[in-house]
Amino acid sequence: MVITNLKQPETHGLRREFETVKSEVNYTLNSILADQFSLLTQTWIAHWNIRGNLFYTLHNLLGEQYQKLIKMVDAVAERNRQLGGKTLLSLSEISSRNSLKPIQNPESQSEVVSGLETCHLQVAKEIRDILASDLLSPDPVTVDLMTEQLKNHEKMAWVLNAHKM
Repeated sequence: MVITNLKQPETHGLRREFETVKSEVNYTLNSILADQFSLLTQTWIAHWNIRGNLFYTLHNLLGEQYQKLIKMVDAVAERNRQLGGKTLLSLSEISSRNSLKPIQNPESQSEVVSGLETCHLQVAKEIRDILASDLLSPDPVTVDLMTEQLKNHEKMAWVLNAHKM
């Protein structure tokens, strides 16, 4: 049975509205993607190089965090593609779009913990600002994804903060 008289003017109107902001959503998701990729890389490098009396604890914590970040980065990139956008195409493009400050000494426990916490909080602020704007209002799926991303960044920052000396 085929239903032919479905009235969906509101949904159709939202779809048209969303079509007009897709390129801005693509740009915004790529900005988040660049910062998350940078954060992933910094976390992984710190995981390999951390030294000191909390080596085992921080090595394992950072291992858990980079594994989580891999999934988070992938989710943002895939959502961007689902919306018809292009993801970042090279490391140089990621680097040029990245806004996070690099950790200068990935062997230093205090610098790693503070630096990664700061990065997570910065990305969380970026996501919170996006959610506070009306950019994603016609796209509840991306709103849901960004809310989940925000929750994860805030939790990782909180856990890192708990490891400060």
